[in-house]
Amino acid sequence: MGSEEEKQTTVEEELGQLSLQQPQQEEAVVLRRSELFGGAITMFIPTTWRDVSDVRQVPDHQEVYQDCTFTCGTKNNEIEGTGGCIVIEILERQEEVDDTEAAKYFFTDLAEANGNVVSEIFNQKVWDVGCLDVSGGSNETTNGNTNLIPRLSARIKACTCSGLQSIAPLRNQELLEEGKSPIVDVELAVARLEAVETE
Repeated sequence: MGSEEEKQTTVEEELGQLSLQQPQQEEAVVLRRSELFGGAITMFIPTTWRDVSDVRQVPDHQEVYQDCTFTCGTKNNEIEGTGGCIVIEILERQEEVDDTEAAKYFFTDLAEANGNVVSEIFNQKVWDVGCLDVSGGSNETTNGNTNLIPRLSARIKACTCSGLQSIAPLRNQELLEEGKSPIVDVELAVARLEAVETE
């Protein structure tokens, strides 16, 4: 076993090597405007993300996009990208759930529906979003916070959180591919549309 001093030197050397590496230049993300639910909602999505309904059935109350690109000419036209997904769902309003608990409620509901174990929930927050200035002024900030949905025609609450969930139960305990984690990061936002009894 090495001494504490030797361990400290090793950590400092590793950090020094990391700081000498050139940061990778990220390519600019090109977005396309996508109409969801027959045009009821529009959203800008990166062009490299695919509409999952092009490859499998998606329930009518969902729109799903996946971050992937295909490398043609490789075995099985391998999929690259982060594998991240964005899922937009229209759900029945949960009257009994308070705004301060809404993100946690839906996060836990998702975990239970997938047979997952919720590891931890972080960063719960309630935002005031949507139309504030009907006179045509700026809707970009409210009370010093960025308005997350400035073009929404109503004033609503949006509840957000992030956390970790296990995907092992979804995989039927199969071994994951090498380098793949059984834990996924879930970032969730709930737009509380009280007037139309929808989340």
